[in-house]
Amino acid sequence: MRLLFELSKECLPLAEAEAVAVSRAKVFQRSSNLLSLSSSTPERFKRLAYAHNVYHLLFTATTKTFSKKMSSYPWQSVYDENFCVRKEGNSSLSEGEIAAYIWKSLKKPEVDLNNPTTRIVIFFGKTIFVCKHLFSIEKSFQDRRSHLRPEPHPSSLHPKLARAMVNIAGKEKGVIMDPFCGAGGILLEAALLNFSIIGYDIDKLMVFRCRKNLLHYGIPYPKIEQLDALQVKRKPSAIVTDLPYGKNTKKEGKDLYADFLKHAYPLTKTMVVGFPHTTDIDAIKGKWTI
Repeated sequence: MRLLFELSKECLPLAEAEAVAVSRAKVFQRSSNLLSLSSSTPERFKRLAYAHNVYHLLFTATTKTFSKKMSSYPWQSVYDENFCVRKEGNSSLSEGEIAAYIWKSLKKPEVDLNNPTTRIVIFFGKTIFVCKHLFSIEKSFQDRRSHLRPEPHPSSLHPKLARAMVNIAGKEKGVIMDPFCGAGGILLEAALLNFSIIGYDIDKLMVFRCRKNLLHYGIPYPKIEQLDALQVKRKPSAIVTDLPYGKNTKKEGKDLYADFLKHAYPLTKTMVVGFPHTTDIDAIKGKWTI
C-alpha cells in the first residue's frame, strides 16, 4: 500500500527521519510536509510523534490529468457506507465539484459531511495527491510533559521529541537504554511503546525522580540504577539519550561526549543522541557512522 503522511512542519527533516525509520523504507519521496512511501502495515505508524495524519495514497495527478484520473478511478473499491471530500491547497474546483466525480461512479452513494466513513482528502499543488484518510495520530504525549509529572525537571525533553528519538532508532522491539536518563522522559516514551528499558544516571536524585515518574505511569523500574555512563556494560538493542550539558554536567563538554561515544561503540550498533547544537560531532564521533 502506498501511504501519504502529513508531517508536522516544526522540523521537517526530523519528521521525515522518524517516519522513514519506523517504515524501514529505502525509497520515499517528500514534497513540503507530505511524505509518501510504501508499507503493508499502516497501523504501525500510530506511534509517530511528528505526523498529524496517515492516508492511503490512491493516486497522484497533475492539473491536466486530474479530471481524467478522477473519472476513471474505481471509487467503489475504497468506498464504505458514505463519504465526503476535503481539499487542501489552492484549486478552482469546489469540494462539491470534486465529490461529483466520486458520486457518479458509486452504486448507492451517500454523503456525510460530519462523520464520514470514507474521507477523501486531496492535496493540491504542483503534484496533486488524492488520498483516503486512514487515521489521525493521537497526541497523548502532550499529557506527559515534564511539568505534569510527579517529578518535573527543566532539562527534560518534550515527550514529543523523546518519542521521535525512540522511533528514529528504528526498532520494533527489544531493549532501549538511556545512560543519562535524568527524570526519565526518554525511558517513559520507550516503555509506552512496549520496549524493555534500562536507565542510568550519575545523580542519585535523578534516579529517584526517574523511578517515581515511571511508577506514576504504571511502569516498573527494575533496571534504573545510579551509575556513571562511562561504566555501563549492558548491551541494549539501542541507546537513546540526550547528553547532559551546562553547569550540572559532572564532566565538561566535548571530553564527556567523546569519551561516551567511544565507550558506547562496543555496546550497540544503533544509537540516537541529542547534542547541544554547538557540538562539533565530526570531531568526536570516533568510529560511529552518522
